[in-house]
Amino acid sequence: MPLRIAGLVLSATLMFGALSFYLFIDNLSVRRPAVIELSDSRQYIVERVDFPSLFFGEDFSYLRVTDQDAPKYIYRSPLYPTRLLLLQVNEGEGRVSVPNIDFLTAEKIFVFHDRRWMDHAMNYFVSNTPYVVESLGEGER
Repeated sequence: MPLRIAGLVLSATLMFGALSFYLFIDNLSVRRPAVIELSDSRQYIVERVDFPSLFFGEDFSYLRVTDQDAPKYIYRSPLYPTRLLLLQVNEGEGRVSVPNIDFLTAEKIFVFHDRRWMDHAMNYFVSNTPYVVESLGEGER
């Protein structure tokens, strides 16, 4: 009998942990942004959302891009150091950009231009959009 109770407690704890993690991930698309900007054409909403960092030594954030023509699709970038995420939004042909990051609007992909990119395990859960990293050379910055 005590073994059965221990098994039930363990099962309940695991289910509670899984449910909490699911709610955390589900909340990423509706979390309150720290900064909101509109693209020049007002077609895209670009938001910087701070990520709660209990285990990182540095503050991280992610970009959230919403196309006004299809607002049910919200594109989240991988984590990036908050100090480097300046929201000076520029819009060009087929892209919406902030310094060091482009969002290609046709392909729906993020392109990071960074020499010292560090991938984080949480990116698997945070980012719902493909991304590539293009390493910058010394003279390209």
